[in-house]
Amino acid sequence: MAKKKICICNAQIPFLWGGAEILADSLGRELTRRGFAVEQIRIPFKWYPKEQLVKDAFVWRLIDITDSCLEKIDLVIGTKFPSYLVKHPNKIVWLVHQHRPAYDLYGTNTNLHDALLVQTHFQYTLPDHQAQEIVVKLDNAAFKECKAIYTISKRVADRLEKYNGIRGTVLYPPPRDLPLSNKTEYADFIFTLGRLESLKRFHLLIEAFRYVKSNAKCIIAGSGFLTKEFNQKIAQYKIGDRVKLVGFVDDATVSNLYATCFATFYAPIDEDYGYVTVESFRAKKPVITTNDAGGTLEFVEHEVTGLVAEPTPEDIARQIDALYEHKQKCRELGHAGFQKVQSINWDTVIPELTKTIT
Repeated sequence: MAKKKICICNAQIPFLWGGAEILADSLGRELTRRGFAVEQIRIPFKWYPKEQLVKDAFVWRLIDITDSCLEKIDLVIGTKFPSYLVKHPNKIVWLVHQHRPAYDLYGTNTNLHDALLVQTHFQYTLPDHQAQEIVVKLDNAAFKECKAIYTISKRVADRLEKYNGIRGTVLYPPPRDLPLSNKTEYADFIFTLGRLESLKRFHLLIEAFRYVKSNAKCIIAGSGFLTKEFNQKIAQYKIGDRVKLVGFVDDATVSNLYATCFATFYAPIDEDYGYVTVESFRAKKPVITTNDAGGTLEFVEHEVTGLVAEPTPEDIARQIDALYEHKQKCRELGHAGFQKVQSINWDTVIPELTKTIT
């Protein structure tokens, strides 16, 4: 019997790797393991200037992948904007996120430290409004074509319903298949990782160490636009002996850092989902987040699986001290988090995503 053929579509910003790319790669690998023929379709995407963003969106809209060299493609899975604009009679979306500057971030550039993000957010000008209207119309047209719409979190589903009048089905992505560690230690450092950009708000963690009273230390893994600025802040605050930016690290190193930290910090502003939270719980480590962190709060419950702070350096510092001084509490919260994410697995996800295949 011929294998069912599935295409996974993902807009790729060259040399930028994040949650959407992890999701697409992991999904492709798990579908292949289950006997499907899988093709990843990636097209370079540039979200600035606004005119280029619209052009790149129309590139996806012009693509029809109903078949390939007379081979029937059985299912197409779109992920983040604008990949789900592609045309196919059996198209579903596993929505990572829409183009948020055209929706919930429209008209805002507050709390954005890096100039590129400030420039690329839609403002209340006629050209930006026209571009925003095009994005929304394209989204609405594409979503109406879908046989099913899934979202990676309740937060993404809420935005979709609020701005497009569509309710998606929440389907949490399983975390990366990181190398297993034989350690479960609660050492002297808090850990986090991700792209170093404003919306991820690692600056809050760095600034918190101006107020941390315990002997806690901090390791931040990842790279991005704000690497230079963060290093300058660390030098300015004279906390270089406590806060380390270690850049990009491989999966084995990430796994070891999860295994040996006493907690993790993850508090992007209104996050879509956040692999860090689920990966932390898989490693039985509690998460410190903030009360405006969006999808992260679907997992982090205050004093149950982690600690929820006000989005200020001072309060984050208090939460860091609270966990550092009570390692048994770290164990209890981490184990509760571990239990909370046990139901997130590919054996649940794959049958749901492929049920429209005939």
